[in-house]
Amino acid sequence: MSTSLSWSKSKPLDFLHAIIVFLLMFGFKYIPPFGGLTEMGMGVMGVFLGIVYGWTFCTMVWPSILCVIALGFTGFTTVNNSIVDYMGHSNVLMVFSMLLLISMYDSAGITKILAFKVLNLKIGRGRPWLLTFLIIYGTIILTACSNLYASIFIMYNVFYEMAEVYGIKKGDKYGTFMIAGITFACIMAGGQSWPWKAPVVAFMGAYQNVSGIDYTGYYIQFVIYMWVMHFIFAVFWTLGGKFIVRPDVSAIANVDRNLVEEQDKLDGYQKFMVGVFIFMLLCLLLPSFLPKKGVILLLSNLGTAGTAFFILTLLFILNFVRGYDLKTALFKGVNFDVLFLIAAVMGISAGMSEPATGISDFLNNLLSPVLAGHGKILFLILVTLIPSIITGFFNNTVVGMLFIPIAYNLSITIGGINHFALAIMMCNLCSIAMLTAAGCPLTAIMLGQKDWINPKQGFLYGILGIFSVWVPSFLSIPFASMLFPC
Repeated sequence: MSTSLSWSKSKPLDFLHAIIVFLLMFGFKYIPPFGGLTEMGMGVMGVFLGIVYGWTFCTMVWPSILCVIALGFTGFTTVNNSIVDYMGHSNVLMVFSMLLLISMYDSAGITKILAFKVLNLKIGRGRPWLLTFLIIYGTIILTACSNLYASIFIMYNVFYEMAEVYGIKKGDKYGTFMIAGITFACIMAGGQSWPWKAPVVAFMGAYQNVSGIDYTGYYIQFVIYMWVMHFIFAVFWTLGGKFIVRPDVSAIANVDRNLVEEQDKLDGYQKFMVGVFIFMLLCLLLPSFLPKKGVILLLSNLGTAGTAFFILTLLFILNFVRGYDLKTALFKGVNFDVLFLIAAVMGISAGMSEPATGISDFLNNLLSPVLAGHGKILFLILVTLIPSIITGFFNNTVVGMLFIPIAYNLSITIGGINHFALAIMMCNLCSIAMLTAAGCPLTAIMLGQKDWINPKQGFLYGILGIFSVWVPSFLSIPFASMLFPC
């Protein structure tokens, strides 16, 4: 019997793209530093450029793995530490645990029932764009009141069930729009809905350092502003879909009502799994606002991943899994592509945030002249639009910590600008990171749904996300100034 070696179907251009990725990740560091970047910064910047190029022109998985390895050759970390720190990052473990749990809820039929509940809302029947808005805004509410990783996977699965009913296929324009929309909703609600969320605390801490103004006395105004704006963001995203993207929604408008009849009542196992889900959300939510004592302290120490793994352990020990063993959960419910993506995002974000790289100084040197020397209106346009774009490539916190001091100093120089309101707005503007996976772990999760959306489509929907946040944010300046006088 003879055997022959057969090559994959890769084209010569694929190998060229791969060579470019390797050159950027391992060769860019040999270029002499410029613009405030250090030698370490050149190495990290090369890895960043390489992974963005690889995600765009190659695939999502191997550039992500290579990114974690390449960071070990930049001087920022070692290869072993990079693998341990980022492949084993808490966010990777969090997503892994959530994928396992959500797959069990899905196998129990919970997401299907949720989908049919949505489809049977009378207000949305025959009104595809109103139904679209309800899904997007419902995702915002769920995310704000629970855990963003749980929300994104639940809503993805709910939409997949809806797509099956409506006959929406993978790759259809409406399906891609909705996957991006659910991600958009989770990103905007995940870190900015409440004044005690970590991104808000970081952003407003940077503002307090330069202005001396403490935002903690404005919690009520903050909540009012954010919830009004999140509603408007959902409206703008929906309008962008209807008038700019313009997907075919005839299947939703003309669906046979017999296909979406109310499902049978929950059986005992399904009721139990709903109870487990509610219990999990409470365990994740309560430590964020209750005093960390007793049981709440224990939950706080467990964290998101620990809580999910603990619940999974109990389910398997007590055999409350109804034919769904751990092996099935691992191979059916876990998208390992997403885990590699998250690991790479955590690694490159840490590298870009490291002061020793000089990347923050580089951005400051690059952007300060661009923002200075303008009139009030043009300055406001630039100082709100530029971070909305840059945050799609860099860590949100880095962008916010960079722009808030710049915005404050130039606002004082120009005069007549409410820098307090501007800082509050930055919490949203520096978070709409959908252009690339490097900007946000949730965007990496979105691009992990590769049968529904690819990086090029993700980039275009990232532009729609910027439009949906920047335009209403800019128009909200008088409203924000009224709530946050200075």
